[in-house]
Amino acid sequence: MKQKLLCILLAVAMVLGTSVPVLQYLPTAFSANAASVIPSTGNSIILADSFGKLKYALKYAEAGSTIVLDDDIMVDSLDMEVEVGAKGMLTLDLNGLYFQGKNNLSDTFIRLTNSTQLYIIDSSGGSGFFDVSIGNVENASLISLENKDAELHIYGASLGMTGGTGITDNKGNAIIKLRQFKCFTAYGLNAEAHAPYSNAISFEPESESAFKSSTVYLPDAKLRAHGFCVTFTMNPEFDDFFMKDSFASFKISMKDFGSYAGGTGYIFDTNGVCDVKLADILPEDSLVLKTSDDSIVAGTSALYDINYDIKSVIDRNKDGSFTSADSCEYAGENHIKSGNYKELLLSHDVHFRQCKKCTEIKAFKHVTIDTDYIAPGKNTAGRSAGEHCLTPADAPHYDTSAPIPAENHIADTKDIIYISTEEEFIKAMYKSYSGVTLCLMNDLHFNMDDYNRLELIPLTTGDMTIDLNGRSIYAESSHTLSLFRLNAFDPEKGAIRLHIVNSEADSTSQIVFNSVIVTASVFSLDHPAVGLYIYPDVRIVSNLLSINDYVAAKNYTADTIKLSKFNELEIYGAEIVNNTPKGNCIQFDCSGGNDAFKNSSVELNSSVLRSIDSSIDFGTLPTGVLSFDAEDTYFAKAIDNDVSRFSATGDIKVSDILGGGNNLYTNFNFANIVKVSALIKNLAADNEIIISQGINSRCEDHSTREILIDGRYHYLKCDTCGKVVERIEHERIVPDDPGSCEQNIYREYNCDCGLLGAVEFTGHDLKRVAATKTDCETAGYLEYYECRNCGALFESPYGGTERELSDFFVPAGEHNCVILTEMHEPDCDDYEAKVWRCSNENCSYSMRTVDNNEYPVGHSSIGGLTRVMTHNGLEPTCTAKGYSGTYYTCAKNDACGDMYKDSSLSQKISEDELDIPALGHDFSDGFEYIFDATCVDDTVTRRICKRCSYVEFDITETDGHFFDEGVYIYQSCEEINVKEYTCEYCDAKKYEKSFYVSGHKYDDIDVITPPGCVSGGTTKISCSNPWCGDFYYEYPAALGGHILEKQDEVPAKCDTDGVKEHYKCARDGCAELFFDEAGTQKVNNPALLIIPMTKCQTTLKLVAGQENSCTEDGWFAHKKCTVCGKTYMPDGVTEFDPFEFMEARGHSLSLRNAKPATCTASGTIAYYECAGQFGCGAKFLDAEGNVPVTDVTDPIKEHKLYFVKEKAPSCTERGFKAHYRCEKLCGLYFSDDKGTVIDPNTLFTAAAHTPGEWELTKNPTPDSPGVESLKCSVCKAVISTRNVQYVPPEYILGDVDMNGEIKAADARLALRSSVGLETLSDIQKKAADADKNGEIKAADARLILRASVGLEELK
Repeated sequence: MKQKLLCILLAVAMVLGTSVPVLQYLPTAFSANAASVIPSTGNSIILADSFGKLKYALKYAEAGSTIVLDDDIMVDSLDMEVEVGAKGMLTLDLNGLYFQGKNNLSDTFIRLTNSTQLYIIDSSGGSGFFDVSIGNVENASLISLENKDAELHIYGASLGMTGGTGITDNKGNAIIKLRQFKCFTAYGLNAEAHAPYSNAISFEPESESAFKSSTVYLPDAKLRAHGFCVTFTMNPEFDDFFMKDSFASFKISMKDFGSYAGGTGYIFDTNGVCDVKLADILPEDSLVLKTSDDSIVAGTSALYDINYDIKSVIDRNKDGSFTSADSCEYAGENHIKSGNYKELLLSHDVHFRQCKKCTEIKAFKHVTIDTDYIAPGKNTAGRSAGEHCLTPADAPHYDTSAPIPAENHIADTKDIIYISTEEEFIKAMYKSYSGVTLCLMNDLHFNMDDYNRLELIPLTTGDMTIDLNGRSIYAESSHTLSLFRLNAFDPEKGAIRLHIVNSEADSTSQIVFNSVIVTASVFSLDHPAVGLYIYPDVRIVSNLLSINDYVAAKNYTADTIKLSKFNELEIYGAEIVNNTPKGNCIQFDCSGGNDAFKNSSVELNSSVLRSIDSSIDFGTLPTGVLSFDAEDTYFAKAIDNDVSRFSATGDIKVSDILGGGNNLYTNFNFANIVKVSALIKNLAADNEIIISQGINSRCEDHSTREILIDGRYHYLKCDTCGKVVERIEHERIVPDDPGSCEQNIYREYNCDCGLLGAVEFTGHDLKRVAATKTDCETAGYLEYYECRNCGALFESPYGGTERELSDFFVPAGEHNCVILTEMHEPDCDDYEAKVWRCSNENCSYSMRTVDNNEYPVGHSSIGGLTRVMTHNGLEPTCTAKGYSGTYYTCAKNDACGDMYKDSSLSQKISEDELDIPALGHDFSDGFEYIFDATCVDDTVTRRICKRCSYVEFDITETDGHFFDEGVYIYQSCEEINVKEYTCEYCDAKKYEKSFYVSGHKYDDIDVITPPGCVSGGTTKISCSNPWCGDFYYEYPAALGGHILEKQDEVPAKCDTDGVKEHYKCARDGCAELFFDEAGTQKVNNPALLIIPMTKCQTTLKLVAGQENSCTEDGWFAHKKCTVCGKTYMPDGVTEFDPFEFMEARGHSLSLRNAKPATCTASGTIAYYECAGQFGCGAKFLDAEGNVPVTDVTDPIKEHKLYFVKEKAPSCTERGFKAHYRCEKLCGLYFSDDKGTVIDPNTLFTAAAHTPGEWELTKNPTPDSPGVESLKCSVCKAVISTRNVQYVPPEYILGDVDMNGEIKAADARLALRSSVGLETLSDIQKKAADADKNGEIKAADARLILRASVGLEELK
């Protein structure tokens, strides 16, 4: 509705000039109150210099885009038809350029089948022309409106239709056809229908009332046709529809309407029943109409009668003379410049304004002022430099600057779009909204020539990610300048920031562009706010399209990444390759001045830039202008040549390109460090370059932050070393839904970053079938995926459309050798030669080409004689063979380098004739660890050849994090559960989400208030899961009323109140009382039911006192109530207990020990006796007094006899006769078993020894006598002793020398005697026989020797 009003308001803005009295006024629906609303075209600019760019922009560009012709376009297309896709405003600016298309097949070029508001403008002021040649096509049109909400607005544009030769009877062609539409407005339209019988504008309704809500307003129009300027009869079914009320509004101002020679001669084509007059269609501000002979055209003329040319003129004097004085009163130098105009349209480049008097329309360039650059902060956005239009100030419409994200900006592109075809990818380029990831499901192959020189221009105004997903993009073109052009921006939303990632970590995906255009690039950056970000495992390649392009390419630069204007270029762990002879991996286009890069930044980290020519061309950049940080990046040569890795003509220094802590080294030798003060342009030409922190230097403690969120991962960059060190998959609900061949799998994401939703995967159990070797000579099969269960074949690991095996067949192709791998300058006997490798994937074929224009220089010679050098053998090296024989070489320096067998240099020695094998590298020192692995960093080792110092590096990929079993950090019965996992090595964390398992367990019931008889209750029911705590209340209803039971009266007592008769509710938990059986009189105060007590005043009796005893209570004298039994003091007033302190005293028991009875006397048993002052003498067997006893006598015992045999007396004990004794030890002796007591003295006989022989118990000595003892022969006891006098002995045993002492000499004599060396006397022999065995042996000598030292005693 808003756009409809806009069309109406624009029309009103034109009703301000001279009016003709007979003209019909516009309907009141045209409100002048909104005339200040000025439409403005979109800020999303799409430059179109080819039919492909124009076609796909019309097809896919979103509302708010402006397509600007950037070059004349001539196209001969068999099928030009385009259905415009925008649902809203879309602008096409002819920009003063010429478009001509030969439409030989389709009947319409531009079809508005959606609710499109198409604006066709010419910002040049009218020099552009949009023409279609229809050939022999019938019913053709340039533009066709086919939707009831479609709108067409034209400002100062010229449209045409040519061709059509050979058509003689078709009148169905028209520049503009309107079948269904909402609004058609054309300011300053110039339409020329040259084709035979073609019309300028044709209204062809699909029903009688199709245009009842449609409006037409054509001020200042120029229409000329071979058929009709305006026709209403081309749909034969409704050729009579046009009447006064056929449109909501229909106004045409005819600046110049006419018919071409040979045409119909009529301006309008209507049916004869049409009641519309000329005045009915003229706007209120229409000028005077005249014919070519200056006759005034009357407003009463019927449209179908006008068969002459018509022009609008100013009749200032209203005299019909039409002289030179009848010009616009505002005409002159300031016509439509000094406030005498209406603003009609604000476009991206001009203002369209209309004169208030003559209705002429002109385009005026913006009046602009520069917008200064604002640097972004850590967390604050900046803005690029640019310019903006000053007027009108309240309608911003032209601004070339754009916001720049904060330094800590996280590129959020988690909305994923899966791309399976080239057409889907092209369509996605026109998405204007940011935050999307385009995920490739297949390799894409673009022949850009098939798309009419199309460039891929992502129109996203913000972050967009292309996820190659293990796939690649292959493109080729003979016309396209850039594969990707980054220039889209919006003054409010920002500019395109394109991220290239590869989510398949174990693959290297690539974007390859083969082009014949010698200035072509893969990426071209053309706005100061755009950014390009390339991530690990991505390869960007520039190739020639054909080997034949090499010569032309030698003189131009076909760069992989071309930087004209940009904000950021960041490359992390990627490879940038340029295989063209003069192209660079990165080129700074300084044609716009070096200041274009003063706010730009480049960051290269862990990447490889490989090229034939320079890796980077810095152009004229001076030192200190550009922010450029290169870290751990390798600048390699694609071939062995003498081209420097960096090219520069300005004074940029090494220090200008180094990241923090990095140095520049040459030839991968970390000893060859280049001074930071060195100029880039002076670096040696033959060196490869590495920029690095050096060996053994690596960030060991990464400080990471998020920089990108795409459809699958979060990418983390270390702020310390600048590397993209890790990517973490979005959190998702686990486990995935199970799948099968019949049921797909749904993976549900629920990430804290905001990614929500389910992704559908195939339920087939797919295995990857690797591609067979398919090259230019061998047919084979592409990679595909096969279900392990059902055998179904698919192109993608995610499933999709089931395919046949033949779908993956790849026939043999043709070689395309465009990658230069070797280049050989002409030498002594060879022409210049090059070696080329085929660019087709999986093909290793190479070919050698020879340039016959670069002749051999010939061997060195003097006077016609060849100068040679003689060599006695060639030593082998690590990599080259040696030669054992004599060989010859040319003596010229830097000559051919060949080896010859003869001195005439005619017999070359081939590689196979080198007879000493290469030595191979000597890595015997083993590996040296440069970096140990971490969770996110790889292990790097190197080994060095001991012979040639060749360095070989080895990288072992890290195993990643090792997470523990995880703990739940959040659990819920009805929400997502969150489990946290921690890496056991580096404390990194990941999170896993899952659905609740069983929901709430509402089994914890707490009755707060039970339901009553007439009132409801309250119950709290809680979830018993320990993590939950959720609960709710239930309110049970009342039980249904009271259940009353009669309670009989209870009379009052002396000390107890009585209770009156009443009724009580018998229901459990209810205790309410009522006076009546019906329950109508509630007892609110239970005291009303009480009968007071009597208190014993008339029933007391005196009771005399009685002492207490051991067993009976006593009591004091008192008075006792005969009714209730209460007791009082004898005064009858004071209540007391007369039995208090008068309890039975209880026995005071003392233990009486037992006196056991014997065989001769009775005794007593043990017992307890109540004794003491109050003792009663009672006896008990127990201490508690529970077992009374009266007789405590223990009766006399009977003897228990046993027989004692007779015993004779011994030496020490007396004997006795046979008798009896009592076992109870009563001490009595008995003569018989009857118990006859006898005197024990009559039983015993005395003890006595029996004398034996006298024995010598002490030997006599010379000094004292000996002793003899008489011993008992029985017990050996000494009975008597006597002295024995000393008699000297005959000899002393052992005293062999008879000197009275036993010494060693005695042992010696005994020993000598034992062996017959000594003769002893008989006495000496007795003394020497120490062991008394009758013989003298060495043993006797030993005993004697031991006795001499006190170790033996001889007896």
